[in-house]
Amino acid sequence: MSPPSLPGIPDTILATTRQVEWQWRSFFCLVVQAVTGLVLAGTDILYPPFGSWIAHWIAAPNVDPSALTPLTRNLMNQDAYAVMRSFRAPFVEVHELAFYGIAVVVVLHVIAVIVTE
Repeated sequence: MSPPSLPGIPDTILATTRQVEWQWRSFFCLVVQAVTGLVLAGTDILYPPFGSWIAHWIAAPNVDPSALTPLTRNLMNQDAYAVMRSFRAPFVEVHELAFYGIAVVVVLHVIAVIVTE
């Protein structure tokens, strides 16, 4: 079934417009993955660009934040760590949803290639 056409607008322009819309949605999902991935890398393994900020946030008093690693829980302020984990939770959810969005777009793309070939 072909998509409906609009009077005065060639079908090729409509098809191109729909294709661009999907490209922007895919690009948006990729940007969301990148941003949330950077936040998760900072909170999980203290990697840049946010890792040093997170390390300063969760370091126990009188502990050098640069000495923190993901496995040195005894050097972390447990209350600040719990707050950081609750801060991180929405980023995990959005990261997972963007992954599923990208997976759906990939499957639709493969199906479209098979159908058009």
